[in-house]
This record gives sequence, C-alpha cells and structure tokens, in this order.
Amino acid sequence: MTVLIPNRAWETSVTTGAGAITLAGVYANRYQTFNDEIGIGPSFTYWIDNLAGQWETGIGHLSDALTLVRDTISDNSDGNTSAIVFTGTLHVYGNANKAAWDGKAEAVHAHAEGDITGLTARLDEIEALALAGL
Repeated sequence: MTVLIPNRAWETSVTTGAGAITLAGVYANRYQTFNDEIGIGPSFTYWIDNLAGQWETGIGHLSDALTLVRDTISDNSDGNTSAIVFTGTLHVYGNANKAAWDGKAEAVHAHAEGDITGLTARLDEIEALALAGL
C-alpha cells in the first residue's frame, strides 16, 4: 500500500468522538488543506492533537474534501492503537509517522533487492554473449 506524507497540510476541526474527522479548513494561510495536497482517496499519514493532552497518529484518507477517515491508528496519548475520543478544537497535521516510514523502508529494501537480482541476471547474459563472441 502506498502511503503519502502530506507537505504543509494543517487544518482544524471541532469533531468529537472516535469516528471520522470533519475538517474545517487551513490553520493559517501559509498552510494547505489535505484535499489540496493529497486529494480524495489516497492514504496518507496524519497527526491529530487537541493541545490539551490528547493526540493520535495514523494513516487515513479523505472520503470527500472535508472528511478524514482514520483507517489505521499507529499510536496515541492513551498508549494504544485505538481511535481517541477527542474533545475540544483539534489540529490535524500532515505527519511522517513511524508506521509510514517503516512501510517505506520495507518497500525500498524490496525494490533494491529486485534491482540487484535483475542486474546480476543481465550481467550474466552479457558475459555469456561476450564469451560466445556475439
């Protein structure tokens, strides 16, 4: 699964509960919305913080321009992987969390192994051709 890491996305919300988060727009003009940065559908990393001690990191997606669906909770202020029941004003950020980096590292490693295997096979073919005088 490809997981995107938003750049400069920072929105607010007043959503309560443990479900989807309704986004209320950018925090300040120098930031952008998740919809502007990622769009509807692709998975991306996020961090939610109510600045009162509740926070959560995870991987989610937008089901529409203003709704963040929390697909996978990576970590939270309760010390587990359950969705936080938030209260108060929320700050929702693009975040390069550990789960996303671990996944990217595994994908890069697998890709590099495949590249080396393919390169070795191709070098063997070239050597065989050279030895045959072709």
